[in-house]
Amino acid sequence: MLSIGTVEIVVHDAPAIRVKMGGMVLMNNIRLKTLTKILTLTSWGVLGLFTVLQMFLISFAACSAIGQTVEGKASAIGNEVLKSVVANGADLQSGASNPIAPPAQSSNPIAPPAQSSNPVAPPAQSSNPPSSNPAPVNQWTDNTPMRVGFRVDAVDLRRTGLQDQAFVFNRDLTETILSYSDLDPASETAARFRLTYQSDGGTGFELGYFSFESFAGSATVTEGVPVLFGGVPSNLARSYDISDQSSLNSFELNAWERRSQRLRLGIGYRSFNFDNAFDTIQTGSRNGFFADTENQLIGGQLLAEHYSPLQGTAQIETGFRLGFYNNDVEVRYDSLNRDLQYDDDRFSTAIDWNIGVAWHLTSSLVLRAGYQGIFISNLATASAQSTDFDFFADSAPVQFSDIYFSGGYFGAEVRF
Repeated sequence: MLSIGTVEIVVHDAPAIRVKMGGMVLMNNIRLKTLTKILTLTSWGVLGLFTVLQMFLISFAACSAIGQTVEGKASAIGNEVLKSVVANGADLQSGASNPIAPPAQSSNPIAPPAQSSNPVAPPAQSSNPPSSNPAPVNQWTDNTPMRVGFRVDAVDLRRTGLQDQAFVFNRDLTETILSYSDLDPASETAARFRLTYQSDGGTGFELGYFSFESFAGSATVTEGVPVLFGGVPSNLARSYDISDQSSLNSFELNAWERRSQRLRLGIGYRSFNFDNAFDTIQTGSRNGFFADTENQLIGGQLLAEHYSPLQGTAQIETGFRLGFYNNDVEVRYDSLNRDLQYDDDRFSTAIDWNIGVAWHLTSSLVLRAGYQGIFISNLATASAQSTDFDFFADSAPVQFSDIYFSGGYFGAEVRF
């Protein structure tokens, strides 16, 4: 340990450095955070390259479509002019070889109808361009102009995934009084924002963000003993206030391309932050067992949306987002006058899906309602650390589990 004034630099046995000023940790596990920054910059670089490539492809497709349209129209006009010249030449040749044709025409009034039987050429000309120059325009991929859109949804999510594991027993430790699943965190409602720069078909870019601040569950135990931190019983008080509180927020930047009337695909960058605190406190005091975790997930995701038209301007929208992340975890414990901290990282996956109905009231206003679920694997929860962590050991592995969030949403999108 190196002390410089009020700054302490502690080098652990593992290749990591922690910098503290007083009781506040300024830096922890520098190597992991440096790696996280590198991954972040790399993700942004790859996404930027993909964005430039996507814009080039969109511009090239638009120019190609315009060129093919102009070429088709020019070809149709050329064909019409050529056939007109050929028809006129044939008439002139017929007149030169048979000088008496004009008198014959004047003496026979049915000759003009006989001449009018030849004008089948114009219908032939009109039927020729579609076969020789098929329309290159695909209305979905995309010849509509890019527009800015803003979407806001009210989302109500409930967290699941608390362990069905007992941690409060009777005084003899033979009967279960309370398990983690009994805490049942209440649902949380928050706003989800999306800023888009897309065509009406959905090709373009999307920026999204949401933040759920408090999935909270609590209970008060008046008859029982909490058994935490690897089997350490606490029977110092008659009553305990137990709480589990967590938060979830997400940021994403995506690029989309409409592939057909029913499908669009995309790729993007996304980050999640999941924080969790689990406290067991003696009622009326500040004494107890405390554990909290921070999970920072950074990575990329693959996107897909499917559309099924309904009657009128409504359609069913089904979305699927599969993400792959590096989860940088920090775990802290505080009890019995001891303050411990551990770091770890883990590969995590996330599945974000939704199904709902969209009503296109106008070309600039869309209403949506539906149901959404978010599954995230390998998250470090505070309750799992409180049960399985050996508080008196020098170190212990961080415990990971899977968490699922689900609930309904309703919102509107405005395009400019």
